[in-house]
Amino acid sequence: YLWVWEGECNGNYEDSIIKPEWFNAAVDSHIKLGWEPTGLKRCGYDVADEGSDEKALALGQGSLVTHLESWLDGDVYDATSKVFDRATEYQADVLTYDAVGVGTAVKVQLKDRIGVKGLEVTPFSGGEQARDPQDAPYEDGRPNKDVFRNVRAQYVWKMRERFEATYRAVEKGVYADPENMISLSSDIPHLSEVRAEVCRVQRKRGNNNFIQIESKQDMRSRGVPSPNRFDALYMLFANKPHSGQRRKRKQQYPRLAIA
Repeated sequence: YLWVWEGECNGNYEDSIIKPEWFNAAVDSHIKLGWEPTGLKRCGYDVADEGSDEKALALGQGSLVTHLESWLDGDVYDATSKVFDRATEYQADVLTYDAVGVGTAVKVQLKDRIGVKGLEVTPFSGGEQARDPQDAPYEDGRPNKDVFRNVRAQYVWKMRERFEATYRAVEKGVYADPENMISLSSDIPHLSEVRAEVCRVQRKRGNNNFIQIESKQDMRSRGVPSPNRFDALYMLFANKPHSGQRRKRKQQYPRLAIA
């Protein structure tokens, strides 16, 4: 129970992507450290149709996640209308959605709405090859495509690095740029459930050197529900560069010295 529903460690804790203590440190970290969210307003949308798989939506600005929810009722068309309305109400700059499977219906439904009110709609296909911007190799000069099994693993790992940097800043006093951190608003509903969902997703070990994340099918095979809010959360940070003018950064947090 503590593992599945409360995000506590189990025997395979070392393979968990996000540690519970990292998640705890990220709750209201912008308040703890005294920085303000700046940058693009974004939405992450994990698509699902009718059935047992939930839909999920994440909203945030810069490194701050302001809202994260999942729901079961309705089909993909109902969900997409709801997400689009929430995105425009939030005055979001970009909406990223899971384009795999039933996600293809999202593109059709939003065809006439793309660009409305300044909202840029971006499909995300997690099975694609990891992205390799020329100015940002992963480490030791290795391209991302040689490190990550696919683009889903790449952006999940980037989110992991955000959580770890935030934990080190909050608990250890190690400076991190707020643009590379994550703060989860304490107003997010059912935060303990979100914590459990986020902390039970694991790295998948295989006979290669790639970083790979277990799939929803892998999780179901070990009796763990689908991580819909987790997927919406990492897609919140998986945007390609926005075509419009990026909002200027307003403030760096002042309270921590560089370790």
